[in-house]
Amino acid sequence: MASHAARNEPRWAEPLQDEEVQASMAYLLRKLPEIEAAVESIDQFVQFGQQTFQDRTSMDHVEDQLSLSSIDQESIEALGQLIGKMPVLLKLAEQVEQAATFAESVMNDQESLAYIADVAEESTVMKKGKELWNKADQIQEIAEENKNEQISIFTVMKWIKDPSVQQGLRYTKAAFQVMNQK
Repeated sequence: MASHAARNEPRWAEPLQDEEVQASMAYLLRKLPEIEAAVESIDQFVQFGQQTFQDRTSMDHVEDQLSLSSIDQESIEALGQLIGKMPVLLKLAEQVEQAATFAESVMNDQESLAYIADVAEESTVMKKGKELWNKADQIQEIAEENKNEQISIFTVMKWIKDPSVQQGLRYTKAAFQVMNQK
């Protein structure tokens, strides 16, 4: 208190001696035109809003537009339910993002791609698929070679005794039975 009286400074002037306060005030003074423009912009917006709400024609137009829109109580309730499910949807989106990131990193990693190719090549399904493809090629070749050969009823009767033909006929019969069931 004695220092205030000795220098005859008012109490409010004391903070002005601090360099940080002086720097802040200088900054605010430099920004004053921008602050004034922002305040004027807000003021104009508020005035526009007030005038719009007072203008009956504008308000009637807004009400007409709202009544023509498909926003009704059901839409608002659905929006509320959707907002309620946002945490679950967010978790799902994060999981999809993680999976996409993982897939992208695997696709960019040559070692991972080589490993996947090796595993796929070794899989039973791939082996069976290749075998089936090779047999189909072989069947087509033989059929093309024998395209002019005549097949008699006696040849067909001989084939029917073959165990693989019998197995195929059993599968065919079972397929027809399943298809005829309702």
